[in-house]
Amino acid sequence: MRKLFFMCLCLFSLSCVFAETLTITNGFKLSSGETRSIPLHGMYMVKKLFIQAEGINNDSSMEVSANGDTKGTIYAPGSDPHYVVTVSEVTDSIEFSATMGSMHVISVKAVLEESSVSGYYPTHGNFYVQTGEVTRICTRIIDLVENLRPFAYYDDYGKFLLPIKKAAARTYSIARANSDLSRKTYASVLVLMSHIDFAQFYIERTFEQDHAFDFALELVSLREKLKDMLE
Repeated sequence: MRKLFFMCLCLFSLSCVFAETLTITNGFKLSSGETRSIPLHGMYMVKKLFIQAEGINNDSSMEVSANGDTKGTIYAPGSDPHYVVTVSEVTDSIEFSATMGSMHVISVKAVLEESSVSGYYPTHGNFYVQTGEVTRICTRIIDLVENLRPFAYYDDYGKFLLPIKKAAARTYSIARANSDLSRKTYASVLVLMSHIDFAQFYIERTFEQDHAFDFALELVSLREKLKDMLE
């Protein structure tokens, strides 16, 4: 009964995740060597991008990036084919960089999954936290991911747990370098919370495993502590 109560409480605290395909830009042109950033106006889990593009005068190419990582390279002839780029990252913008020739990006649609933290925007004055608290929480989240790993399927670890671990490590390093109160730390905490929210369905299944229950419960509790820091 205790586990059922806590499981219901934690599932209530996690927001539902809905996916929708939206047009994020109606088109732009890139000259060779130019980079264009398209803002998403919030933090979203970007699953895929559907891109329609063509080379200007000659064949051209460009890289598509999120959070500084290249997600795909598009080679466009002088026509307007469609391309699909898998992103699978929580981010607030997508970058397009022309690497050869000039390119006309006709349209870009994105499959977005919105979680509760996408409604948060950095208002630095509201970020109250004790010094060292963010790094402590991130260290514990990394430990919890490793504790949950033996109970996770290989695909679940790569899709849900590993992104949480990477986001926690990134947030830890940012907080150490810039302090818990910096805007960079604030933004990184939002990304970490988004990854935990994205793992909602994995966490629901994990609550059904007795040996993994306490680890999953603490992970959700730490997510709530991070949320409290932002309010």
